[in-house]
Amino acid sequence: MEALTVPGVIIIGATNFPYRIDPALLRAGRIERHVHIALPDAVDRRQIIAHYTGGALSAEQLTELSELTPQYSGADLESLTRRASAIARRQERQVSFEDVVREVEKPLEGLSSSDLRRATIYASGRTLVAEILNVRIDNRPAYPTVVDLRDQLAVLVAGRLAEEMLLGHASVLGEDDLAQASALAEAIELRLGFGARGLLSGRVRGSESDVRCLAHIEAAADRSMRLLADNRDELERRCSLGVPLPKASQKPWDAMTVH
Repeated sequence: MEALTVPGVIIIGATNFPYRIDPALLRAGRIERHVHIALPDAVDRRQIIAHYTGGALSAEQLTELSELTPQYSGADLESLTRRASAIARRQERQVSFEDVVREVEKPLEGLSSSDLRRATIYASGRTLVAEILNVRIDNRPAYPTVVDLRDQLAVLVAGRLAEEMLLGHASVLGEDDLAQASALAEAIELRLGFGARGLLSGRVRGSESDVRCLAHIEAAADRSMRLLADNRDELERRCSLGVPLPKASQKPWDAMTVH
């Protein structure tokens, strides 16, 4: 941290997981100014796509593409449209709506019908619980409360529970979500002052702390399962429509409305 005292030196850090940052780094005199940058909303996505496609798409096409890409950042949209434009240039023509949609759909290529159904169920379960709890990646609070964090936990386990509900058993689709849920539960219990230790913050290793962290995840799972059960008809309806479209860098089951 000595660099912070050098005149003319500005240190900038970025993270998708602010709750994992050591509080010591965020104290006054260190990295004390925090700016939350949300993902682009539907209007922003439409404008970004229009910019990078050079006016080649109609207003209706831009609106449809913005609806297909709710989890995309500005950089993701730039990469998506550049790949689509490159295909059009090689064929010596203007980029089309179909070029862009094809790039959006690429992560689904090569999956069997059973894998697609499982991915659909997983993504639909996550999306449904996220919508019920109003958890959105394009409107996350800069300083989440314990309620916000518990809502996020419920969403992170919802896909796995949807698999169990509709298919009878879960798969490895939830690996990344479980890792995020474990890290978030650990932060709630040991670092953020929302656990059994009250306002005491600090890493404690041992079976007792693991049990307490697991309790947060299990409580979120119980809550998520109740929401899915109460809205099973809607879950099955969404699953019948097909898997939501993820960005090219994601696995199909990562498509959702929360981070």
